[in-house]
Amino acid sequence: MSSLHSVIAPAMGVENFSVILDNPIGVFFPGQTVTGKVRLWIKEPKTFQGIYIDCKGYGHAHFTVSRAGNRNKTSRDRHQEHCRAHENYFDQRIQLTPYHNDGERSTMAAGQFEYQFALLLPIGIPASFESNNGHVRYTIKAVLARSWKTNYECKIPFTVNTIFDLNTTQEAALRTEGSDMKQMGFCCCKSKPITARAWIDQIGYVPGEKILFNGRVDNPTGKTMRQSKVQLVEFAEYRAGGHIHRTQRVISEQIRGEFGECDVWEQVPITVPPVAPSGLPFCNIISIAYRIQLVVDPRALSTNMVLPMNILIGNVPLRSNFAAFHQVPSAPALPLDHVNGDFTFSGLPPPSYENAMFGGDFRDEGDSKTANNGAAMLYNPRYITYNTK
Repeated sequence: MSSLHSVIAPAMGVENFSVILDNPIGVFFPGQTVTGKVRLWIKEPKTFQGIYIDCKGYGHAHFTVSRAGNRNKTSRDRHQEHCRAHENYFDQRIQLTPYHNDGERSTMAAGQFEYQFALLLPIGIPASFESNNGHVRYTIKAVLARSWKTNYECKIPFTVNTIFDLNTTQEAALRTEGSDMKQMGFCCCKSKPITARAWIDQIGYVPGEKILFNGRVDNPTGKTMRQSKVQLVEFAEYRAGGHIHRTQRVISEQIRGEFGECDVWEQVPITVPPVAPSGLPFCNIISIAYRIQLVVDPRALSTNMVLPMNILIGNVPLRSNFAAFHQVPSAPALPLDHVNGDFTFSGLPPPSYENAMFGGDFRDEGDSKTANNGAAMLYNPRYITYNTK
């Protein structure tokens, strides 16, 4: 696999301006050092103020809420309040060449140049996360600054995975279940209720692990149900301006068709996709939680029957499940020595690092219109993911 990097296309005498990380997968952990290089190739001598990189880690949340206006006005007069929150985890500029603020400029001969850099990540920073209403994001932007001219910029994202060890949470190994019923019909026409029960053998899982789902729906109504489905759902909470905004999105789903008197789900495997850990620790403006839920569509009712069960998603599996995973060739091991002290993780195969299903545009408001020479700046975080046997 080649090194992770971003390059601007040839323009105005600059053949290549790129940021290259030494870690080819671009995944890091709090407390680790991010190393790499900025590569510059110019076809003719250039004058410039200096070359530097801006390294940023931050969280951002944004959403709108409805606000009532004058009490005498109708609901149509309600307006939208835009709520935003931002928190910085680090913001560091590293000079790669001397920088001139006094109008002087350096002259660089034609040729190829490389500038090494190193960034020490702080302890206690959250995992990368992307959604429509917010994100936790880490980027490195190289800038070749030119006085009175547009700067050359090249920007690259990288992923941070924060360790969440399920072995440190007692409830992760517990079995959980739920039950519910729903009445069909109205008044004297009511039939016997639809009943549902669901259960799983443990609450805690890691990406790549299979949730063995069990459920049963009894339908004594004599009517055919439209469908049933099992969903793995991410719930996110965003906090800004004294308000809270909640969203949910389905990250995995299995659907069955019509059924009559009974519908049984027995040890049905639901694979956990690459996602950020539950809670999003160390982030104060975004938190996330996960549920697995059985959904029954009775056809005759306007609302579905939903039977949810809360689960935890971490990235170090329960020790009792280590044997269920196999090693990925050439995958780097987790840096558990400084995270979990004396706890022994012998027998835990190294994971892979897979792209999340949701991503975003990592262009910031401060980036110039010519950043990355106009190329798309789309990015999906990569999360710890295990391979089951």
